[in-house]
Amino acid sequence: MAGNPARAVPTLLWCAFALLVGLVGVLAGRGFASEEKEPAAAQPVVYEVVQGSVEHVLRYEAKGSWPQVPLVWAAAGGVVTSVDLPSDGALTAGSQILSIGLRPVVAMDGKVPASRDLALGVSGADVRQLQGFLAKAGYPVEPDGKFGATTRRAVLAWQKKAGFAADGVVRFGDVFFTKLPARASIAAGVGVGMMVDAGAPLVEGVAGDAVTEFEVSAELAAMIPRTGAVTVSLGDDAWEGQFGTPWVDGDGLLTHIPVLSPSGGPVCGADCGNALPLGRVSTLSVTVVEVPLTSGPVVPVSALRTEPSAQATVLGADGETVPVNVVASYGGLAVVEGVDVGDKILVFGGG
Repeated sequence: MAGNPARAVPTLLWCAFALLVGLVGVLAGRGFASEEKEPAAAQPVVYEVVQGSVEHVLRYEAKGSWPQVPLVWAAAGGVVTSVDLPSDGALTAGSQILSIGLRPVVAMDGKVPASRDLALGVSGADVRQLQGFLAKAGYPVEPDGKFGATTRRAVLAWQKKAGFAADGVVRFGDVFFTKLPARASIAAGVGVGMMVDAGAPLVEGVAGDAVTEFEVSAELAAMIPRTGAVTVSLGDDAWEGQFGTPWVDGDGLLTHIPVLSPSGGPVCGADCGNALPLGRVSTLSVTVVEVPLTSGPVVPVSALRTEPSAQATVLGADGETVPVNVVASYGGLAVVEGVDVGDKILVFGGG
């Protein structure tokens, strides 16, 4: 069946209209695109050089202590009736450290530990150590390792002077042998009036050099600078230091950073004995000066340019290149040589 001419005409008109609208849209799009502008380049800002300072100082708290191990154990249980250890912890031959049940415990020099009663008829290295102490104290004894009548008489005289019941027998627990001189502290939980069991530690001795370190998270440890001047202070004392090799504790949560002297030993050196009391942890201040306080003409770091020759420069307000020497920088500012306070320079990136 033939098509209807009356309906064909409107269809052609609609097609022509659609083509016309599309053409206008394309032309309009081109016209708008031609009017778009490129972003304007950032303009430099004129900056007047001022007098100022830069500095970067980090501060931490470190713990200082002595590694200690048990040195003396109670030979028998009883009540502690006195604590006589000197306040500085210094032990010398004949030092009375405490008493249990009114019976003194005395330090003597020797490598072989006390392990038995020493009385008439016994012999051995421990007897020789006892005789050596008595001889140095002025008693007429020959250190032959045999507890004879002469040794017994010397023990009786010493016991009377030291405050023992004089019976000529050095009982297990009356003396302890260790390498002297030494430093020691009373063990935790030991004090006048306290009951101690046989075998309980009474005294702890120093087992090595003093240790100073601080503990931080792994994230913070990675941020601590390994350069810069390190100073450690405690009260009126101060020492130069350096950081040692970090180590991580067993659970992996904390990083320990040792603080050492420039030579690698304890940071407090010969002062450690007085500065760090035995038997407790001391808190020390650690200061790291990464950028020392530096004053002079200050410019923004963004004003600095680097020439191919590696020479630092700034641009004067007149556009001339001015060579400068960067003395110190931190926090976006730099102290420089080569410009004067009041000079005007260009700073880029200011908008």
